[in-house]
Amino acid sequence: MGLPVPAANVGDELAGRTEGPLDYSRFGGYLLAATALGEHRPVGVEPEVTRAQDPDELAVATYNVENLAGTDEQSKFDRLARGVAVNLAAPDVIALEEVQDDTGATDDGVVAADGTLRRLVDAIAAAGGPRYEWRQIDPVDGADGGQPGGNIRVAFLFDRRGCPSWTVPVGTR
Repeated sequence: MGLPVPAANVGDELAGRTEGPLDYSRFGGYLLAATALGEHRPVGVEPEVTRAQDPDELAVATYNVENLAGTDEQSKFDRLARGVAVNLAAPDVIALEEVQDDTGATDDGVVAADGTLRRLVDAIAAAGGPRYEWRQIDPVDGADGGQPGGNIRVAFLFDRRGCPSWTVPVGTR
């Protein structure tokens, strides 16, 4: 079975002896069933902050929003919004990963994510970022990936102010 592993972050260390059987799963990576565990020493990694783009630059980012659903607590929207507005310096285009539908994991036939995306865009604006627009395609209920009922998809946020010459076809929202 192994000893319980402490909550750790990237860069943290286990000082002293850590040992036990090591297994590798093609899908799960390495697993150490520790019979001896060194002392956990956190290093205090802070999230990176990028610089804002220059006027002649186009900033594009990807951002995993961790199965964000319209039913999530406002604190999650606010934390993610600070990540966009502050840490990513409000890029012109953001590819969002793991956007769920408006009712989250509830398997109720809802596939639309406009409410989820609206809450995120509002939180980003409240955190000092731009008022993004978005584009996405609703998945087929029960046929596309993610948590059952969550109807996960990728969505794109974009800031027209950074790219005023962009034209987006009507009806693609």
